[in-house]
Amino acid sequence: MYILYSSTIDKFYVGYTSMGLPERLSKHNTNHKGFTGQTNDWAIQWSEPFADKTQALRIELLAPTYSLISLLKPIWFDWASTFTGL
Repeated sequence: MYILYSSTIDKFYVGYTSMGLPERLSKHNTNHKGFTGQTNDWAIQWSEPFADKTQALRIELLAPTYSLISLLKPIWFDWASTFTGL
């Protein structure tokens, strides 16, 4: 699981990938129709490997509930790390 940030649009993006993170970031930074296609300055703010997709998706699905990530960033990273044992 990972969190990206774009300073151009001042937005965060939460995702999960089974491919290598550098390769996935490169895809986010290409021109495409998805949310991250709006800009090409996405940078990794946080990443955490999970044992399986189910664990990562549990956190990813909870992330929109915490839409104030920009205000709660330090708390968020500590909170999310507590779920590595799910």
